[in-house]
Amino acid sequence: MGEIIARDGTHIVYEKQGKGKPLIMLHALSMNLATFSSTVQLLKDQFTVYTIDSRGHGKSGKPSQITIQDHINDIVDLMHYEGIEDSYILGHDMGGVIAQELTNQFPNKVKKLVLVSSISNHGKQPLIKLIAKHRDKVAGFSKEEAILILFNEIFHDVKSTFKWYQEAKKYYRMSEEEDAISVRSINGIDVKADNIDVPTLIVQGKYDPYDVDNDSHCIKHAETVVFEHSGHAPFIEESEKFKKVISNFLNQKVRDKQAI
Repeated sequence: MGEIIARDGTHIVYEKQGKGKPLIMLHALSMNLATFSSTVQLLKDQFTVYTIDSRGHGKSGKPSQITIQDHINDIVDLMHYEGIEDSYILGHDMGGVIAQELTNQFPNKVKKLVLVSSISNHGKQPLIKLIAKHRDKVAGFSKEEAILILFNEIFHDVKSTFKWYQEAKKYYRMSEEEDAISVRSINGIDVKADNIDVPTLIVQGKYDPYDVDNDSHCIKHAETVVFEHSGHAPFIEESEKFKKVISNFLNQKVRDKQAI
């Protein structure tokens, strides 16, 4: 496990495993780098995989205020520290939003973009909508309790994802205050997906209830793959298919834009 000190002095924890071209993986809102533990094992023979505890999450520093620009700066700082000129970028959930804005600001640093179950790039919280839809079922419970109650609404393969979720929470369990700060970090953002012009793969779970108010489909020439037996975590629910799809996409040669 490594650590960098970001430009504002915040400690950012990350892990580096594997060999090959760099692949930076960005986790979901209120989660941590442990969510990618099993996925890294599937991909590390082809790529040098970097997983990060986004600031405010996991074992990284916990500032009282966080913006999406802070998240972008942290990735750029990590790339500079590791000597990475450009990288494949994969983002899940909130990580997908951060990945899109990183690509908008630094397109030359993003070799290819993979968006996995990316949430709204307009700063809307799909979990809030889901809780409102099932308010009678979750009334009086905390956010984390509500997630557990609605687990089979969020994920299709409950058995595999529940074990995965437990492992992520074992690595680090956020306090309610930390969770609130992390949520505010992406409130009200407006990422212009239609400005993105790098090779992009969009991965969606057929049963993902969070796939709303998301403009990722506006990305030019994006390829979309729907995982038929997945909810919000296709990299866990259909892990072998995920490995194949991601490997094929990332290993494809990029077509020269000047070619006729």
